[in-house]
Amino acid sequence: MAHYGEGFAILVRMEYFDVEKLLKDVKTVNAQSQYWMVRSMSGDYFHEFISRGYIAIGYNEISLQEIKFAISKEEKANEQLRGTIDLKIAKGEMLDASGEEPNSQYVAPQLLKFCRDIKINDIIVIPGKNSDNLAIARIDSVVYEEKNISHLDGVCQFNKRRKITVLRTLLRSSLSPKMQLMFNSRHIVSNIDSYAPFVDSCVSDFYEKDDEVHLVLRIKTEDDVNTQSFFSLYKLFQVTENFCKQNGIDGTVADMIMKVQMESPGDLRLSARNKMFIWMVALTILGVNGGGLNIKAGNFSFDLSTGGLIEKFNDFLDHEVDRDTKESIKCALDSLEINTPEDFKTAIDLLHEQNSVREKY
Repeated sequence: MAHYGEGFAILVRMEYFDVEKLLKDVKTVNAQSQYWMVRSMSGDYFHEFISRGYIAIGYNEISLQEIKFAISKEEKANEQLRGTIDLKIAKGEMLDASGEEPNSQYVAPQLLKFCRDIKINDIIVIPGKNSDNLAIARIDSVVYEEKNISHLDGVCQFNKRRKITVLRTLLRSSLSPKMQLMFNSRHIVSNIDSYAPFVDSCVSDFYEKDDEVHLVLRIKTEDDVNTQSFFSLYKLFQVTENFCKQNGIDGTVADMIMKVQMESPGDLRLSARNKMFIWMVALTILGVNGGGLNIKAGNFSFDLSTGGLIEKFNDFLDHEVDRDTKESIKCALDSLEINTPEDFKTAIDLLHEQNSVREKY
C-alpha cells in the first residue's frame, strides 16, 4: 500500500490535485503576532475605523516626534514621556476628551503601547458601541500623523493613526464566556495575548500556526449538549484513524489535541502537528455532510458523494464498524449542528478554480 510520502493526490469534481499543494495552501497565522484590544472612543469611531481602514489614539497635543524621542530613551521612555505630558499640563496646553487634566501615569503607557509596542502584523480587536459588536483586524503600518482631518461633527479628530486590514466583524454575543472577559479592561490599548487562540478561531476555522494545523468545528445548536454526542465524535476520530491505518496514511488520534468550549453554541478546536490527519478528519466531515469529492491515494480511491458517506469509507464502515457506531456519529454531527469548516471548503474551491485556469492553457 502506498504511503502519503510516496505521493498522495486528490481528485476534486473529477479533477486531479496534489494534496501536498492543498496542505501548503492552508491559511497561515503569524505565530509572532501579538494581540491587542484598541477601543474606539466608546464606539463613536468604530464604523469610521472599519470603513476607512485605520485605528487612532487621542492626545493630539503630544506629537509623534515627542513620542519617538521618548522611545529613544529605551527603559526610561515612560519617564521621559510623562515629563513631556506633565509640562504641557502645567502650561494649560493639554486636556483629555472630557475637558479635564489627564493623568500622565495613564496617558504615557497608553501612547507607548500604541506607538511602540504594537507592531505590523499584530492582531487587534476593536469594540463597537457598548462592545455589542466588534472587529478583528491586522496592523498594516507603523504610526503616522494624519494631516488632513475633517472637522465635521462625529468625525475622528485623532491624528496618530495606523493602517489596518479588517479580517472579520461579529457580534459580541457570539463569543465564548471566556472571551467576554477581555472586555473588562477599560484601557484604550490592552494586551490580550492570552486570548489569542480564541481570536484566531473567530477569524478562521481551518488554519496553520506555529507548525500546527487547527480545525475549528462550530457547534451551532442552542440545546444542551450531552456527553454522548462528544463520545460519538471521538468515535469519528477513531474511525478516521483506522481508515488511515488501513490505507497507509500516517496519523493517529493521539496526534491530535481537542479543546472544547463547554457551552452551546460554541467551538470544538482540534489541533495537531500532523497536518495530514487533521486534513483527513475535515475530509471525513465533508463527506458526511455531502461534499461531492473523489479522492485518490496511492493504490486506492473513494468517492465523497453528495448526501452520503464516501464510497470507500462506506465499504470500510460496512466491514469494520457496527451500525450503532455509524448511526451515533451521524446523530452527533446532526444534533450538534456541526457543518464542514468554511475555510476547508474554500481551500477545495480554490484548487478547483486553479485547475480550471490551467486547463484553458
